[in-house]
Amino acid sequence: MDMSYTGLGSRGDWCEFRPEMVKKAIYENAGNPDLLPPEQASADLAKIVMERRDALVSELSVALDSGGDEYIIKLRKAEN
Repeated sequence: MDMSYTGLGSRGDWCEFRPEMVKKAIYENAGNPDLLPPEQASADLAKIVMERRDALVSELSVALDSGGDEYIIKLRKAEN
């Protein structure tokens, strides 16, 4: 696709890099952050959501029975 009119097109010679080199460069540019805390928080949250999933589905069912909010209906359909 010609994107020259957008200024987003590439210029110069292309070079292919190994994925691990790209990842290393990204981490270095980000200051080599410690990702363990956010990864642990994400895992903890996923566990809580899965533990409470049935209760949430039940609450959504009650909410649907009492009036039927379009957003809740959409969530319920996605859950099934």
